[in-house]
Amino acid sequence: MAPSPHEMKRSRFHDLAPRLLSSLLMAPVGYYIVMSHHKVAYGLMALLIFAVIAEWFLISFGKKLRNHSRPATDYDNRPGFRISVSLLTLLTVCAGGAAFIELSVKAAPVITAALVMTVICADTGAYLAGKIFGGRKLCPAISPNKTVAGLIGGLTAGAFGGYCTYAFAGEAARFTPHFPVFFLLALSAQCGDLWESFFKRVFGVKDSGVWFPGHGGFFDRLDGLLFASVTAWLFSAQSNVFSGA
Repeated sequence: MAPSPHEMKRSRFHDLAPRLLSSLLMAPVGYYIVMSHHKVAYGLMALLIFAVIAEWFLISFGKKLRNHSRPATDYDNRPGFRISVSLLTLLTVCAGGAAFIELSVKAAPVITAALVMTVICADTGAYLAGKIFGGRKLCPAISPNKTVAGLIGGLTAGAFGGYCTYAFAGEAARFTPHFPVFFLLALSAQCGDLWESFFKRVFGVKDSGVWFPGHGGFFDRLDGLLFASVTAWLFSAQSNVFSGA
């Protein structure tokens, strides 16, 4: 018997409850890191980066810990390619972590908050748009669940999420001319999610960890932020969009 429309809708959102619960548990830690210019907050962020690096190491070299529920790829027997992907992933993790910490130290809290909010809204918007609208797959060979509708929803929600953060802080007029930058940050976050999915698929891993129900591991949670942080750092180096108070 074919499932009813109600059952199909419920199955699409089967992981929504654990995702929301995990988000609520992570929110206080994220708020402290973003809003507190304190050495403890920077140390906590550094620990999170080390946790991501630990997951990278286990995925790349911990054969016994891999989850081979994903289908094999054409790259499984090409160690040189896998090593290249692994090293590029490590480079992005280190660059993204360093960029985020530097932005947190040098920039005002509202700037870091806008960056984080852009990534959160991009992730949430992509998830909801993909589940609600479905449609054409974005990169089925890398991530079968991601759709074009999810990408559009993520870009739109991320851009408005970041901009609204500045609006609530009374900085909307200053950043209105730079509104397209938030689309680039949201796009960077989506690219980070895709790259991590590609990295995991190359090594036959479904999730980077099991720490956060509905989300996976630390890398699964921070992939978009790491990529977006590099983009924000590049803009801060070339202009005053993400620099200063």
